[in-house]
Amino acid sequence: MLAGNKVIITVALNGGMQQDRDGAVVPKQPAEIGAAAARCYEAGAAMVHVHARDAHGKNSGDRRIYAEIIREIRARSPILIQTTNGIGVRRDPATGQFIWPTDAERLGLLNLDPRQDLFGIAGGSADFYNPEGGYPEEVPYVNSPALLKQTIKAVYEMGSALEYEVVEASSLHRLLRYANEGLFDRDRDNMWLLHGGGFGGA
Repeated sequence: MLAGNKVIITVALNGGMQQDRDGAVVPKQPAEIGAAAARCYEAGAAMVHVHARDAHGKNSGDRRIYAEIIREIRARSPILIQTTNGIGVRRDPATGQFIWPTDAERLGLLNLDPRQDLFGIAGGSADFYNPEGGYPEEVPYVNSPALLKQTIKAVYEMGSALEYEVVEASSLHRLLRYANEGLFDRDRDNMWLLHGGGFGGA
């Protein structure tokens, strides 16, 4: 079927909201993530996509936790590391409503030490629905033009690569417009994720 072409496998280890269920154990702490990434590498994966969790297993944008995750992974295997661009939502303890991280929190993940190998960014906004993944109701997933532009510029200035998450067709139109405006070279090698899961088919 693949006519001898190589396949690059990316493993999304833990997500921002997923919890243990049905016998599946979700790695949450840095050492657990590092060990799971090593097993994925031994099984043939080339890249791992990770989210950080706090000590209670809740998603976190803490750069220190991300840095520790990167150290734990690299201590065990040479698998390529991509961190989330979304961080994930939190619940307001007073209202119970979902709160999305700010652009500033998300842009902070561009300045980790040690640095991840690869980056990602969603090309547009959409409503996210994934009961099994911790989103039992539709939640607006906002990706501002400013966040997208700043991420593209910063990542390419580092000499790294981006995975563009295409949540629906307008994402492609936006990215094409940015390329035509000179923000990035449309002919360069990029990674593309045509979203399913919580966004539905793209």
